[in-house]
Amino acid sequence: MTMLSKMNLSYNNLSGKIPTGNQLQTLIDPASSYIGNKYLCGPPLSRNCSGPKVFGGDLDEHQAEARFFYLGLATGFILGLWVVFVVFLFCKRCRVAYFQLFDKLLHAIQAFMA
Repeated sequence: MTMLSKMNLSYNNLSGKIPTGNQLQTLIDPASSYIGNKYLCGPPLSRNCSGPKVFGGDLDEHQAEARFFYLGLATGFILGLWVVFVVFLFCKRCRVAYFQLFDKLLHAIQAFMA
């Protein structure tokens, strides 16, 4: 894109270092092209990338969401497994019905395979 002279990337939640290259340096008023992206750094902006952690906002939120998701998934699996074990431990009728169903299913699979 050799003919590009204006590019507006304002308010797009961009993060990281702005790439340096011939094309991006020739834009008309490049500093105003990045307004509203608070996690961008490097020239032509005044925010320095070598300072303290500049772009951690969205990435940290996604990591926290992923941790909560997996924690909830593991908690639900363990809780569900314990509910099944407690039901089988205290409900003899449920335990017998489950194993009878399992035996019927096993015999049906054996008959299908034969």
